[in-house]
Amino acid sequence: MNIVIVATLDTKRDSAALLANTLIKDGHSVSVLNTGSLPYQPMPGLTVIEVFTEAQKKAYQLSITHREPDQTQAAVERCKVLGKERILQMYGTHTFDAVVGIGGGNGTVVAQTLMQALPAEVKKCCVSTLAPNSFNDGISYIPALTDLLGMNRILKAVLTYTAKWVVDKMDIMHPERAASSAEDGTELALDFLTQIMSSEKLGKNASKTVAITMFGNTTPCAEACFAQLVRKGYEVLGFHATGVGDGVMRWLVENDCVAAVLDLTTTALADLKYGGALAATEERYYSIGEKKLPHVIVPGCLDMINYPKGAVPAERAQNPKYDWGPFTLSRTTVADNKEMGKFLAHVANLSNGKVVVCLPRYFSKLDQPGSALYLEGANEAFRDTLKAALKPSISCIESNDVINAKVFSNLLVDQLLEMMPARKEQLFLLKYSAQPDRRQILIQMRHKIEKGEMIIGSGAGNGLNAKAQVAGGTDIIIVYNSGYFRTHGHGSLAGLMPFDNANETTFDIGRFILRQSSGKPVMAGLCAQDPGATLKELVQRTKREGYSGIQNFPTVGLIDGMHRQHLEATGMGYDKEVELVRLANQAGLLTTPYVFNVKEAEAMTAAGADILVLHFGLTISSGNCGGADTRITTSMDDSVALAKEVVKKARAINPDVIILIHGGIFDSAESYVALSTKVAGINGFYGASPFEREPAYSAIAGTVSDFRKRAKL
Repeated sequence: MNIVIVATLDTKRDSAALLANTLIKDGHSVSVLNTGSLPYQPMPGLTVIEVFTEAQKKAYQLSITHREPDQTQAAVERCKVLGKERILQMYGTHTFDAVVGIGGGNGTVVAQTLMQALPAEVKKCCVSTLAPNSFNDGISYIPALTDLLGMNRILKAVLTYTAKWVVDKMDIMHPERAASSAEDGTELALDFLTQIMSSEKLGKNASKTVAITMFGNTTPCAEACFAQLVRKGYEVLGFHATGVGDGVMRWLVENDCVAAVLDLTTTALADLKYGGALAATEERYYSIGEKKLPHVIVPGCLDMINYPKGAVPAERAQNPKYDWGPFTLSRTTVADNKEMGKFLAHVANLSNGKVVVCLPRYFSKLDQPGSALYLEGANEAFRDTLKAALKPSISCIESNDVINAKVFSNLLVDQLLEMMPARKEQLFLLKYSAQPDRRQILIQMRHKIEKGEMIIGSGAGNGLNAKAQVAGGTDIIIVYNSGYFRTHGHGSLAGLMPFDNANETTFDIGRFILRQSSGKPVMAGLCAQDPGATLKELVQRTKREGYSGIQNFPTVGLIDGMHRQHLEATGMGYDKEVELVRLANQAGLLTTPYVFNVKEAEAMTAAGADILVLHFGLTISSGNCGGADTRITTSMDDSVALAKEVVKKARAINPDVIILIHGGIFDSAESYVALSTKVAGINGFYGASPFEREPAYSAIAGTVSDFRKRAKL
């Protein structure tokens, strides 16, 4: 068979790849039609056809990245038009036998449009988070059961079944049968779930499985929570809060298949109370506490009721509303929010397990001032009613952040893990390597300087290197994303390339390094230009993760020419790094920024930097671990001249600022001494490659070689 898979690959890539490879393994020809406009990981061995041209992708990427609802919907509508043209063109060129869509709300709508344009003889089905709701469009809908977020055992089993259904039209749950109501839909989905779990022999694995509820309007927060939990070793089952998804989650809770619930999106409660199309049952909310599971309750998307388009009740016709896919979202009123606040307080009060309520300032990306569903006083009514009805023994944490802010997702994950048994060991380990505060660090360093000793900072890309640096007497450990690449055999400048999220990489490897620091201060290398987090969020997370301070890396200071000019002109310049240092200083963190010239040294000192690290560029080394042409670095004479000017100007602003050097031709004690004897006021050295990559390479290569030589008979 010739089969086309329709999916948005930036979010559904893993699902599309698994389905495609399963079909190809069984001897079928598969093409993937990408309906998205954002970048995605390559799919080697698969034929991918794009709906959007590269120019069209660029036009939509910014709006979708920032998830502006109106612009996102405009992109969806455009995708329906272009996608319809593209799939008809594909069919005219090379007839295919079947089309399989994979999608959430918007993805399902796009897949519907494309499939409806094809002749009736083409077999059509869609793995959807909206299934098995009735659309009466001749397409068979297979319930995704969990949200299409990452990959998990249940979703893998659903996709494996889908591959069999496309070819053999197996009838385990008769996907042709559509639900006539939310209750009927849940019954169908549960029938499918129980048979899938039985046929695929899926184990429970409850101790390492976390359930999270989500919706299109809370997807950024859900994705951030998912990523953190997966990195900590948990399997995460996402559930689309469509009533059906709530029912599936309840079944798994009641059958001991999950260990905890991060209830980010409780929106099905609004549909239950006020006649919406995606209603859950009351038992869905109480079942978590009855099973004594850790439960984080969040009022995600309680600002909306989901009605089919054209079916908003007359009494709600004047309320703020917004069309989203096949639904019209109607704003919940002040009275509605009071009632729902009282209900969720009752759920928390009756819980037999640990429970915490986390309240963001806004409940979705649509209820903020200026957005379609904003209603003054509604969210406040929910908060006030819930807090008044909540038992004093139950923790209620109010945040001034919006629900999709990274700092809020960090809060949710922290609260969930605090209630889970596995968290105790982690907290103990972090406590064992408790970090000194800024005042203690500066006192110790100034005492060293007064005695004529130098300050040494060392970059570490893993826990073993950090442990060795501590044993060698380092004063500060710096966690850079480039350290990750160095320990994998690559150059430090890989940290400036678009290979991964720099800040997430830092925090990910940092949790191992913190535990090996033995009380030495650890700096988090932060990318101030990160579009996914505010500077305030980065600073707060750094404190929460247990670091003593921050370092500005990746830094635009290593970039010059037209590229640097464009970065500065578009708000991604060095001034963001200066502001990061200012906020970190105000938060009581130690700040050790890289500076590359006198102007930057003055700006960082004025912002409150404790330690300036004068950066002379990529470290030049002739070692076997990789070197660079000495003609592309600063000479000793020029380095001395720059260092003298930086010392002079910076100390004019703050006589107590500590000044270290890094990079360029300075890769050894001899080269450091050569400069420090010529420049009064240099207090030490920051090393990354010289203290990590090069000694590791030399020691390992030498040991293996020596072993071979000495082991000869």
